[in-house]
Amino acid sequence: MEISGSAPELLAYLFQKYSRIKGREPQNGGAIFWRYTEFPDETFIAYSDILGNDTAAISIERPRDWGSDSAERSLPSHRWSNIDGFSDHEIAKLNTFLNNNEEIIFDFARNPENRWKTARCQRLSGSMTLS
Repeated sequence: MEISGSAPELLAYLFQKYSRIKGREPQNGGAIFWRYTEFPDETFIAYSDILGNDTAAISIERPRDWGSDSAERSLPSHRWSNIDGFSDHEIAKLNTFLNNNEEIIFDFARNPENRWKTARCQRLSGSMTLS
């Protein structure tokens, strides 16, 4: 298959093709999650498109020997759910990170054409560890 188009169109195509979380179907109606960032300890944060009630879902996963630690948070309500494997301290640090990034996450969720900017944002978010 030949791919043609402008650079932003190609970036958008590649981003869509390779940035979906594989093998995870969330419980909120099968929403697709998009990569937001990954920390050095392999904690992975992804967000959904805007859902029917003008919210976005945040999915957080971290690999461990027997599976993964996981948690979900909704925006803008800031409600945490399905927390498994993260300590209260780690959730507090993730909460701070998500509060500081809420505006840009909502922008990506509302405006799919802005998703190609995620790679740049990953660099700007800095390195964060949960320990």
